[in-house]
Amino acid sequence: MTGKYYVYILYSAVRDAFYVGQTSDIGSRLIRHNRGEVTSTKSGIPWELIFNIVCLSRSEAMQEERKFKNLKSQKKILLRIQKYQDRTESTVVDSSVLEKLLKSKI
Repeated sequence: MTGKYYVYILYSAVRDAFYVGQTSDIGSRLIRHNRGEVTSTKSGIPWELIFNIVCLSRSEAMQEERKFKNLKSQKKILLRIQKYQDRTESTVVDSSVLEKLLKSKI
């Protein structure tokens, strides 16, 4: 199946943590995270969408997701986001949160 898929990064100020995932419906996925319907993110509510990448296939999205998840530190994730900012298919969703994180972590 082809279509638009997204790799997204959420940030929880409550946990000071990132969550990386992939989906074909970023809006409803964020709602599910913030309703507590996703076990792994339940303790971090509220989650803010700070970054996403558009991919043309689920397999591409899964590969990009894995690249981010293999980065074990917040600093490395933020540096990777910075590299993606110039790509047209990526979007910094909440630049104010991202800027604060970049200043405090890098």
